[in-house]
Amino acid sequence: MAMIGAGLVCLFLLLGLMDAFSFWGNALFQALFYGGLYLAVIPPARISVGLFCEERRNQTLELLYLTGMGPGELFAGKLVGGVLIASGDLLALIPFMAVPFLSGGLSLDLFWASIACFPVLLLFTVAVGVLASVLSRDDGAALAVAVLLASAVCLALPLPYNLGREVAGAPPFSSDWLCLSPAYGPYLVAHNFAGAKPGTFWMAAGATVAWALAGLGLAAVLLRRTWRREIERTAPGGWRLKWDSWMHGSAGWRARLRERLLRGDEGWRKAESAPTWQAALRDYQQAQGLETADGQSSWTAALRGQPWPGNTFQWLAEQDRRPALLAWAVVCGTVLLWLLGWCAWPRAWPSPVNLCLTALLLASVTGIIRTYAAAKTIGVARREGSLELLLTTPLRPDEMVEGQRAALRAQFRPVRLALLGLFALMMLGGFLTRDWNVRAAISYVLIWCIFFGWCLQDTPGDVSWAMWVALNTGRPTFAVFHFQRVAWWYIWMVFNARNLWSGLMVARKFPSGSILELVTVSCIFVFIAIMAWLSQYYPQHFRWSAEEPREYLISDMRSIAREPVPDPRDPRFKNWNGRGRLPEP
Repeated sequence: MAMIGAGLVCLFLLLGLMDAFSFWGNALFQALFYGGLYLAVIPPARISVGLFCEERRNQTLELLYLTGMGPGELFAGKLVGGVLIASGDLLALIPFMAVPFLSGGLSLDLFWASIACFPVLLLFTVAVGVLASVLSRDDGAALAVAVLLASAVCLALPLPYNLGREVAGAPPFSSDWLCLSPAYGPYLVAHNFAGAKPGTFWMAAGATVAWALAGLGLAAVLLRRTWRREIERTAPGGWRLKWDSWMHGSAGWRARLRERLLRGDEGWRKAESAPTWQAALRDYQQAQGLETADGQSSWTAALRGQPWPGNTFQWLAEQDRRPALLAWAVVCGTVLLWLLGWCAWPRAWPSPVNLCLTALLLASVTGIIRTYAAAKTIGVARREGSLELLLTTPLRPDEMVEGQRAALRAQFRPVRLALLGLFALMMLGGFLTRDWNVRAAISYVLIWCIFFGWCLQDTPGDVSWAMWVALNTGRPTFAVFHFQRVAWWYIWMVFNARNLWSGLMVARKFPSGSILELVTVSCIFVFIAIMAWLSQYYPQHFRWSAEEPREYLISDMRSIAREPVPDPRDPRFKNWNGRGRLPEP
């Protein structure tokens, strides 16, 4: 990193000597600042989210306890070690920030602010990552929790402030309240204080330090409680017991699920009344036509033919109802935030563009959650070694794939039906927000038809591909955000946030009812309909078809389950496109 910084400085010095441009100091400052911003956020987040969740997942807290280490020593040691490792590259780059200052490219106040911005932001990132690591057992889940926590804290005030200024023409509160956002300090430095006083940055930096200390304190308290409960192997009680029952399902709910999925067949009910298991299996064989060639009952034939009605892997996957609850939380939270915006700006907030963007957000996020749920069951089983145990039973890989698909259909069917009803209500509400002509109404209805189709699609290909990637990597989050390139899509969205915002402000009049607009929307609708039809009847010609990963799963699941789980930093992931297995090391 020091070599990169030195090379960048030499390049700008050379350009300045050749009079290529006169503002090379300011340009060098911008390049170094955004590089430091990356080093203060991305590497610390990756390092901090894995500090504690790995100990919890591998259940090695008991081993640490045997060494005489307490929760305070564990927390302090891992925190200091994580900060030191995360800050190494940043410390190598910070000294070069003096070059733009000495060249006259920035003022003394901006120089001190830029130097203080990085360690404050790094401390906040580490605090959020540590808190997410204490709350989660998986690195990928901890990273997702950290992103959600940081986004909530950073955007809680800037988002309504900018929305009020653009939608209603005036912000809903004073700009001084923006100092409570950890993102406000870097924004001031990047825009030369954006017309504010230098003292505003130091107020924002102090608020960011306070957020970081609060996050670290909460993480320390939660780790102490988690340490005691996991070491003593005590079951939760009180409100924690009620919370776990709601998250994972109560005993009654699990009994009803087992009754519905595994004991819903009349032949099995009749066989259960037999005096012995041999007689039960014989009666069940006769009811299902599973007798052997010689007419004798066989334990192996009964097990390998159809051990019980339904799919047992569906029962295993459907027991985890947290992804469905997360989808419900996203839907309810988005609706609540939309209603709050309506209360704040009753006239300017409801618009067709706003409704369409809300539907786009709901459909995309619930789809991502559904894909993660598909990868989670087999990915966690692969990482923990229980997948190999599952495959020693009569359960076959094809049954596991079909069971996972059936579980997702059952879990997310209520969510999809709720989205359909919500989309229909939003579409009808959009007609009440303005006056319409025929062309505008047709364009508007076609857009909503696309959302309805998106919500109704089954997407077995996404499910199979997510299971295949999670099987090879043991990392469900990698299957969703990295392999499907969703992470790069969001990075591109953040990078172009200003252009996107400007485009949305221009598109507030959509649909305008012009002929060009109608033709464009119609072409998009026809193209999507044709592609959906082709993918349904000719799936072999599409990259994300369901049959290709299903064949991979059926043929290679047993051999992959016997192999060690690859390291997350394995270089084989860089050039692996998911087709076939990982190359040999």
